[in-house]
Amino acid sequence: MTREIHCPPRQAEVNRSLVLDTIRHAERLTRADIGRLTHLSPQTVSNVVRYLLKHDLVLETGTVTPEGRGRPGTTVQINPHGRFAVGVHVDPSALGIVAVDLRGDLLYEHNEPLPFPNDPTQSLAEIAVQTERAIARTSLPRERMLGIGIATPGPIEDGRMTRPPLLPRWQDFPLRSRLAQLTHTATLLDKDVNAAAQAHLWRRPDTPGTSPDSFMFLYVGAGPALTAVLDGQVWRGRSGNAGEAGHLSGSSTGLLCPCGQRGCLGVTLGEKEMIERARDLGLDLPGSTSTATPGEKSAVFARLLRLADDGAPTARRVLSEAASVIVRVTTVLSELLELDTLIIGGPRWPVMHRQMEPLLSQPLSQRLFYGQARPIQTISSPLGAHDAATGAACLVLSETYSADSRRLQPPR
Repeated sequence: MTREIHCPPRQAEVNRSLVLDTIRHAERLTRADIGRLTHLSPQTVSNVVRYLLKHDLVLETGTVTPEGRGRPGTTVQINPHGRFAVGVHVDPSALGIVAVDLRGDLLYEHNEPLPFPNDPTQSLAEIAVQTERAIARTSLPRERMLGIGIATPGPIEDGRMTRPPLLPRWQDFPLRSRLAQLTHTATLLDKDVNAAAQAHLWRRPDTPGTSPDSFMFLYVGAGPALTAVLDGQVWRGRSGNAGEAGHLSGSSTGLLCPCGQRGCLGVTLGEKEMIERARDLGLDLPGSTSTATPGEKSAVFARLLRLADDGAPTARRVLSEAASVIVRVTTVLSELLELDTLIIGGPRWPVMHRQMEPLLSQPLSQRLFYGQARPIQTISSPLGAHDAATGAACLVLSETYSADSRRLQPPR
C-alpha cells in the first residue's frame, strides 16, 4: 500500500485495515457509520474511504436519508471483485485449487488426485499450470491478484513441509519459493488446519449463538488436527505448528497408538485405522489397507459408512469410538480455553459428517461445567472439502490487509 504524507505510515495501514474490515462485515455503511464503529475522526474516515475508492476496494452504492437534519449520507460497501487471491491445497490424496474474491467467495475451483505424489518436482509443474488456469478463469485482471496461499500437512518450516508422514518425498522440498518463481507471484504457506480455520475467520458465517472470532476447528484429513481461534487470531504456537493433535488421547482403553498411548485421536479417526479396527472386530471389508491406493481406501471407508447407515453394530461401534475420543479431546480444549463452538471440516469430513455429527452433537450439547450447563455447539464446515484451499486464499487476503503482514513473500 502507498502511504499518506499526513499520517504516520504505520498508523495509515492500521486505519485502512480497520475501515476495510468494518466495511467488509456490513452490507453497506455511511462514513458516519464507519466513524461510530471504528472511533476514528471524520477526517480520517474520509481520507481512508477516498483511498479505498481510488484503489477499487470499495464502492459507493447509494444514499441514506438522515433521521434528523443534515445531508443524506453516501453508503459504501466492499467491492468483491476489487481484488482476488488463489489458494492451493496439497493433500496426500488430493490437490485442490481455488480463486476467491475479497469476501472469500469462490470464483473458481478445481480438484484432482495429487499428481505425482512421489515426485514433488513433477507435481509442482502441474500445480503451477492449474494455478495459472485458476487465475485466467476468474476473468479478472491479473494485476488484481494479491497472491497465492498454499495449505499443506504439517509440520512446516520456512515455506516447506519438514516431516510430512504421508508425503515422505516432499520433506524439505521448497514448495513456497518454487511456486512463487514459476508463477512470478507472492506466496505464503501454512498448515492445512490453520488455513481451514482462517477461511471461517475471514468469511465469518452468520451462525446464531456462536462467536465468529473464537472457536475450535477440527480438521479431518489424511490425519486429524485441532486448533483454536482466539479473539480473531488463529493460534499457531511458537513455530507455527500448533494443532498437531494426532497424539492427544481421548480414551485410556482405546486403540494402541505407535506412540505408546491408547485412544489417540490419530489412530481413532484415521481412515486406514478405522477400517482396520472394523476388520479386527470381525467386519468383512474388501481389500488390504497396506496395499490399497488412497482411492481404494476411500471406497472401503465409504462401505463402512454405508454399513453404519444400515445399522451394522460393528460399523456403528467404530464410529461411536471415534466420536467419543473427539468429544473427550475437544471438551478438554474447550475447558482450557473457554471455547463453546466446534467447527469440523477437512477433505474427509463431508463423507462422514452425516453419520458422525449426531454422535458428537448430543454429548457436547449436554456438557456440564461445575454443575452448570455449558454446551459446545458443533458445526460442519459449509465449505466442505474446499475449506483448506479456500482458507489458503483467505490467508493471502488477511495478510495483505493486515497492518502487520510478514508471511506473504515475493518471488525471488
